[in-house]
Amino acid sequence: MKFPFLFVSLCCLSIFYIRNLWVNILLIVIYICFYVRHFLRFRVWFAAALLFSCSTVMTQQKPVVPLQKVVVIKEIRAAYCIGEIEDQKVALYGLEHVNYDDLVEVSGNYKEIDGLHNEGEFHFPTWMRRRGIYYAMDVEEYTILEEGETLRHYVYAHIDDMKEEVAGWLRMTLFNIRQEEDVMFMAASSGMHIAWAVAVIGSISALFLSSSAVSMIRILLLCILGLSTAFTFTVFRILCFQMIRFCIPSLSKKDQLGLFILITIIVCPYAVYDIGFVLPVLFRIAYAFDMQKRGRFLLSFLLLIPVQFFYYQYVDPLQILLFPFFRIFYGVCYIAAWIFVLLPMFTFLLPAVIHLQKELFAYMQFAPKFYYLPNILWLSLWMLYALSYMEMKKRSSLGKLMLLLLYTQYASYFNPFLRVMMIDVGQGDCTLFILPYHQGVMLLDVAGNHYKNIPQDILVPMLLKRGVHFVDKAVITHDDFDHSGGLAQLLEMMPVKEVIDKKQKEIELGPIRFSSPLYDHDYESSNDNSILLSLHIYDYHLLFMGDCSSRCEDDLLKEYPKMKADLLKVGHHGSHSSSSSSFLHQLDPLISLISSGRNNRYGHPSKEVLDIMKKEEIYYLNTAEHGSCTFYFSKFFSFYKTADGEFGIIKHR
Repeated sequence: MKFPFLFVSLCCLSIFYIRNLWVNILLIVIYICFYVRHFLRFRVWFAAALLFSCSTVMTQQKPVVPLQKVVVIKEIRAAYCIGEIEDQKVALYGLEHVNYDDLVEVSGNYKEIDGLHNEGEFHFPTWMRRRGIYYAMDVEEYTILEEGETLRHYVYAHIDDMKEEVAGWLRMTLFNIRQEEDVMFMAASSGMHIAWAVAVIGSISALFLSSSAVSMIRILLLCILGLSTAFTFTVFRILCFQMIRFCIPSLSKKDQLGLFILITIIVCPYAVYDIGFVLPVLFRIAYAFDMQKRGRFLLSFLLLIPVQFFYYQYVDPLQILLFPFFRIFYGVCYIAAWIFVLLPMFTFLLPAVIHLQKELFAYMQFAPKFYYLPNILWLSLWMLYALSYMEMKKRSSLGKLMLLLLYTQYASYFNPFLRVMMIDVGQGDCTLFILPYHQGVMLLDVAGNHYKNIPQDILVPMLLKRGVHFVDKAVITHDDFDHSGGLAQLLEMMPVKEVIDKKQKEIELGPIRFSSPLYDHDYESSNDNSILLSLHIYDYHLLFMGDCSSRCEDDLLKEYPKMKADLLKVGHHGSHSSSSSSFLHQLDPLISLISSGRNNRYGHPSKEVLDIMKKEEIYYLNTAEHGSCTFYFSKFFSFYKTADGEFGIIKHR
């Protein structure tokens, strides 16, 4: 092994990704032993790098709520801006006519950034916290105290003076301000199109200048790009590589890559989670270790599949096949955008470019996608067989890769667990049941929301990623909007074989049967008339109470005086009108589930209910605190995990 920088950097990366103190300490010991064995000496800087990575991950603390209301605008996004206050960044909503580096006085209250959290879905608060941004403000009023005087301020102002269609396209291309994610966003978000554009300019310069002069031109060009637009990580990445090559030309390509990774960890550690870091680094590693010099197209295919699955939970084969074209296409658009900014007389050509891009995107919308939520085992196997195939140690590796890809489309049919997932939909209810070996799929309630399309934004993507392309039964416990409001939207997007909204004694789903206690009781309140569901499976009893009040609970105890529940979905989102002390004491659940929205106006769950649970020593999981909660039941082993990373074993009584 002759590339210590790359080895050290990959060790540090693994520490960043794992984020567990004791595991990281164990890894540090293993890495140091491995280093000493292969390099035959101990390096203090190596140990220091590992310890620095571990401390960076484990000592990150949430800052206090800022008090200052005068901020400097550092970034502009489609829905919000990022302001800086005394070395602390905040998200600001409602600023419509501000520019980069403006000094702005805002009025409003800072609140901790929060949002829906479902396993496998993008979690905006986590994404922001990795960038050191913990608080946001809905700005009520604002005053621009002083306009910025930087180069990026003038470029952005110049673009703002153009027609809105032209300005919107230029903001998207140069400042990465996107109203929505387009179908080829992977090619743009990786930043590889900018690298291509810089390389093209460097190649043209090489026809007239020496190699050292070309390197200086590239470095100067990248500095200008960073100063005239948002100094994104993409610009930093390309500039960093150019500086390493220019300053340390004797360093091998592998160690140049390793040094870049170490610099990234020190300067902008948040970037190691982004596709703009991961994808280019994977490409460079693959090219460095491709001993058999296989075609770059094949390498792209082998790398883009796991990257797409990991970041988007789907693979778009057409996008992968055309990735080299998209990289060049975005690169040409990037160069054209600068031409239109510097030479406005040519902007009359821009509508044609925009129309061509829209037509291309519209065509791409119809490309088939293969959905899958990958786990660490699948990703590890894919990378193992991909490396094996690149080195030609095993020709059968390509067949194994194809089997892994085929498995993604039938993974649910190999899953032996009954999966019960309480989905985080905010203030509402939606629970997903997937039977072992995909023998049936049922939804219990489909929440609606007046501000977003829950099925489109959350539910359907989650179903597709779990191999669900149709729902066998959708049970609507009662007609409240927070339980049934999303049903019509769901029916437009996904086939549902049967909708059940009336009480009945039993509900059959594949080989199992749900019973419905109190199905023959009629109450005046719609909440009390909720469909209750009870399921006995693998010696576990699951009970779902809808929005029933303590009156129903009393009737349930009278009819079933010896009833126990291992898993209890408490009634009415943990409201004080449900979950009486006698009911919880009698059922004695191992775990109680509460589906409630963050900071909801109803005050759910009630402090009174939580106090009763504490007194009865009942552990509860609440979507407002833990995000989605998924339970895996089998005959021999059952467990649960939450979107925020909590894991627990479910024991038999």
